[in-house]
Amino acid sequence: MDRGEQDNFTFTLCAYNIALLLLVNLRMLSRLLASGVALRVASLSLCGWLSYFFVGQ
Repeated sequence: MDRGEQDNFTFTLCAYNIALLLLVNLRMLSRLLASGVALRVASLSLCGWLSYFFVGQ
C-alpha cells in the first residue's frame, strides 16, 4: 500500500467509525428523548400535585 492508498483506507475507516457512532448515538438519543418525555411528564405531574397540595392547605 502506498501513501495515498493508506490515507484512503484510514479515511474510510474513520468515516465508518463515525457512521457507527452516530447510529449508536441516534438510538441512544431516541431512547433518551423517550425517557426524557416520560421524566418531564412525571416531574410536571409531581410539581402540579405539590403545588396543589401546598396551595390547598
